[in-house]
Amino acid sequence: MKKIYFLLLGIGLAAGVQAQQWPQYSLYSWNQFAFNPAYAGMDNALSFTGVVRKQWLGLEGSPLSQQANLHVPVYFLNSGFGLYLSNDQTGAEHTLGVGVAYSYQIELGAAVLSAGVNGQWLQYTLDGSKLRTPQGSYEGGAIDHNDVALPESRFSASTNTLGAGLYLQHPRFNLGVSVQNALEPSLAQNNIKFTVDRAFLGFAGTRVNLGRHWQWQPSILAKTNSRQWQVDWTNILGYDGNFFGGFSFRGYDRLSIDAAVLLAGIRLNDQFFLGYAYDLSISPLRQANDGSHELILRYTLSKGIGQERIPPVIYSPRF
Repeated sequence: MKKIYFLLLGIGLAAGVQAQQWPQYSLYSWNQFAFNPAYAGMDNALSFTGVVRKQWLGLEGSPLSQQANLHVPVYFLNSGFGLYLSNDQTGAEHTLGVGVAYSYQIELGAAVLSAGVNGQWLQYTLDGSKLRTPQGSYEGGAIDHNDVALPESRFSASTNTLGAGLYLQHPRFNLGVSVQNALEPSLAQNNIKFTVDRAFLGFAGTRVNLGRHWQWQPSILAKTNSRQWQVDWTNILGYDGNFFGGFSFRGYDRLSIDAAVLLAGIRLNDQFFLGYAYDLSISPLRQANDGSHELILRYTLSKGIGQERIPPVIYSPRF
């Protein structure tokens, strides 16, 4: 049953001739550079992040996503630079991406406004021999999908994509908007053509101190391809900035409800942070999978590089 369900899902995706979709990550609040190039350098230190996500466990051909990124501030240029590497496998589809990002930052009182751009090279592969259609013929090992939009063997093509974003970092809140695959490039070979979906993303988050040791960190990430919306609502409770736990809900209406998420994180030392998320499916797909797992590892250089941005002075009548 699980194989059949995913086979039909794969046919539906292929029929839509949309190649690479924006990958899903539940631990987005700890990996904002992944979806907004304007975040490059905003950690005020060299930051490396690696993420691996296995979605819809137990469902054959379910998505496996991996990403690594690195970004660093360059203070004398008021800038940040970053690198991306991504690898996504979903059924017969495989996408490899390599990219760079640049941001320029200006101070607005206590806040910092950053504008960024990124460019990525994408290599997309679709193994047509793994696809099956209701009208196709597959007897004797022969493959005929009876659909000119689907390859009968391996289809592979590459393209370049562009993205841009804005990010406002304030002591009380963070706001960000970005667009990825802005020009919706196409991957074509012979009479087969796939389009890379444009994605718009918006982020908002804050941190509220609850006494001396506890911190509440609510955030929201909205995603759309201009046709459908999906929203992640996340609440994280931290203790002394070292231990974290929380939950998230992903969905917007009955057509986009996806999962409820349990997440946790721990700061191993001044440099390393480890986080984990478990997604429990609440859509009709829950009958065919055992949830999703995601793991994130972050490394932040404890020492700033070059001249650090001076934090705002906070005056107190007690001192």
